[in-house]
Amino acid sequence: EDEGCEAIAERILGNLPQMRSLTVDLAHNMVGDKGCLAIAKRFAGLQQLESLTLALFLNRIGDAGFKALAEQLGNLKQLRSLTLKASNNNAATEGIQAMESLKALILQRPRGRADLEW
Repeated sequence: EDEGCEAIAERILGNLPQMRSLTVDLAHNMVGDKGCLAIAKRFAGLQQLESLTLALFLNRIGDAGFKALAEQLGNLKQLRSLTLKASNNNAATEGIQAMESLKALILQRPRGRADLEW
């Protein structure tokens, strides 16, 4: 649930500023926009992150959540590898477009790789 995401984001992601590679699996956890926003905010502190795998499928994340996630991840200048599994959410055009724009940004970086599963 969204409240659980806030706790995870604060306790775990908030304490990993030097992390270079990270896998977060929150699939099938009723995560909504509020929870995704909490997670997205904490990614801002992971400036050394180079590789991220996010499993967010089977949740309730909509456009607002995916747009916030794309914005924060786009600010991570070292991020060169992104795998996002996000099928069965509530995103429509804006959220998907934001993540696709992030994918294009990452692919422009040296050794950039991005896989998005909708």
